[in-house]
Amino acid sequence: MGTRGCTRQDGGFVIIVLLVFMLVAICAFGGLAIDVGKLYVVKSQLRNAADSAALAGAGNLYPSSSVTSPNWGNYTSALNVLRQNKAAGELLQSGDVQYGWWNLATNSWEVGSPVSGGVVPLLNRQGYCSEPPQGPCTPTSACPAGAVCIFTNLAAGVTATVSKSAGINGGPVPAPFAGVLGSKAFEVGMANTPSTAVIGPTGGVPSGVYPFAITKDTADYWAGRLNQPAYLDLINHGADPYRGQWATFDGTNNVPVIDKLLAASKTALSIGVDKVHIASGEKAALFDDVKINADVLLPVVATDHFNYNGDPVLTGFIGFHIDSVDTPNFRMRGSFIRLKAPPGSHAGGPSYGVISYPYLVQ
Repeated sequence: MGTRGCTRQDGGFVIIVLLVFMLVAICAFGGLAIDVGKLYVVKSQLRNAADSAALAGAGNLYPSSSVTSPNWGNYTSALNVLRQNKAAGELLQSGDVQYGWWNLATNSWEVGSPVSGGVVPLLNRQGYCSEPPQGPCTPTSACPAGAVCIFTNLAAGVTATVSKSAGINGGPVPAPFAGVLGSKAFEVGMANTPSTAVIGPTGGVPSGVYPFAITKDTADYWAGRLNQPAYLDLINHGADPYRGQWATFDGTNNVPVIDKLLAASKTALSIGVDKVHIASGEKAALFDDVKINADVLLPVVATDHFNYNGDPVLTGFIGFHIDSVDTPNFRMRGSFIRLKAPPGSHAGGPSYGVISYPYLVQ
C-alpha cells in the first residue's frame, strides 16, 4: 500500500497554525512594548518630579531675609513640590530629600554633605587669588599683595530621589503583559542618579551687567548695609566706599560703547575669568542716559587695581538701586540692594546679596 501524500488541505492547516502562533507572538511583543513604554513614561515622570523638587528646595535656601548664608530648614519645600507631581496617574506621597554643600570644582557633594537634618558642616572653604599667580587660597591663607581670595568652590544644594516600589508611592508599576515572563509589576526608581540643584552667591551671569564698576572695598562695606541710602562718585571725585567708574567688558574706552551697555548689556561674565576695563575720563554725557528708579547689577573688581585704563579681574557682583543722578557732581544716588541674578546665572561668588537662579547640576 502506498503512503498518502500531503494534500492542499493539510498545507492550509499548517499555514493557519503558523499564523496563529505568529499573531500570538506579535501580540505578546506588542504587549511587552506597551509595558516597557509605560515603565519609561513613569521613570520620566519620577525624574521630572525629582528635578522640580530639587529646584524648588534649592530656590528657597536663600529667602529674602538672608544675605550671606542659606536657610537650610527651607529644604522641606522640595517635598511640598514633589507631592504636587504624579507618576502612573497617582500623586506622589514621599521621596528622599537631603541638603548640604555642593563642591562646584569637583562637581560632587562636599565632605559631610548631604544630610537629612541638622547642621551642615563647612569643612573645605576654598578659592583662588584674583591676580597672578592665581593659586588656591583659603580664609587663612593670604594672596599676593593687591589680590583677593575669591571663594567659588561651594554652593548650597538640595538633592531629591523618588521611586515607585513596595510600600512607596502606590507600589510597583503594573505590567500585565509582562506576566508571561513571570513578573506582573516592576519597581521604578532613579538608581544612582538623584536630581540635585544648587544656588548661591552669583559667580557668573549670561548678560545684564551694568557698565559701572566698584571696588571690593566698597562692595564689602555696603554688603552689610543693604537698603541704606548710598551714593557713588566717579573715581577721581570720591574715595571708597563711595566711588565707582564707567567700565566696558571688551577693553574699549568710548561713550558709544558704554551707552549701548547702559541700554542692554549682553556680555556673559564670570568672576576670576573675565576682566573689567576701567574707562578713563568723566564722560558726563553718560549720566543723561542713566535710568532712574532702576535696579542694576554692578561688577566688583579688586581695589588695588582700580585705576584709569586698568583691566582688573572681575571678583563679584552687587545690586544697586538708582534713585537719582547728580550730573554736575558726577554722582549716582540710591542704595545697594539684594538682587536676583538673571536667568542662566550660576553660583560660586562672594556674598554681596546677589543670588543665582537655582539650577540642576545632576
